[in-house]
Amino acid sequence: MIAPSSFIDPSAILGEGNVICPQAFLGPCSRVGNNNLINTSALLEHESLIGNHCHMGPKSVLSGRSTLGNSCFIGVGAQIIDQLNVASGTIIGAGGCLTKNISDENQTYVGVPAKMIKLRG
Repeated sequence: MIAPSSFIDPSAILGEGNVICPQAFLGPCSRVGNNNLINTSALLEHESLIGNHCHMGPKSVLSGRSTLGNSCFIGVGAQIIDQLNVASGTIIGAGGCLTKNISDENQTYVGVPAKMIKLRG
């Protein structure tokens, strides 16, 4: 399902079962796996990659050449700066700003800059 007011660059690649909400932006050469929710006004910049079963909250940002693993949750207004890799199962809390790679799975980060608050088992 793709909202008519979203923008999807012609070079973007979408998997199956995705929901692209109003005002979402998928930039050039971005790739989205399967079963993801790209919420209202979420921004996926150029050459970004989202795995499967992820949720990009309203007004969240995945900057250029960054990668989200599977089953990630990016909260409302959270930002991931350029060229970062985020491990599967990561949660970035609302308004957080991630400034470094996350290589360990199933962690929760909050704040500016985002810091780990807990490891989920």
